[in-house]
Amino acid sequence: MNFGNNIEAMGFEKSGWSKIATSDNITYMGKPMTPDALDDDPVWTIKKIEKGGTGKDGFEYITITYSQNRVKWNEREKLTYKYFWI
Repeated sequence: MNFGNNIEAMGFEKSGWSKIATSDNITYMGKPMTPDALDDDPVWTIKKIEKGGTGKDGFEYITITYSQNRVKWNEREKLTYKYFWI
């Protein structure tokens, strides 16, 4: 994984989000309930970050949503995501 600087790398390492996958404008970050979780175990919470493009004001729009708890990492692209993590 590539980070812009050491602060970003350290922040990711300390965050608990142990898995990351990117494709096009979407980034998925996964946090398991157990440290030895497999991708197909229903123990994940997944954060989805979508880049929505640049507005007229020049700012890039980003949407951050979360899956339910206890989902499978392998199913991240099929899940329903909400704005609040409950």
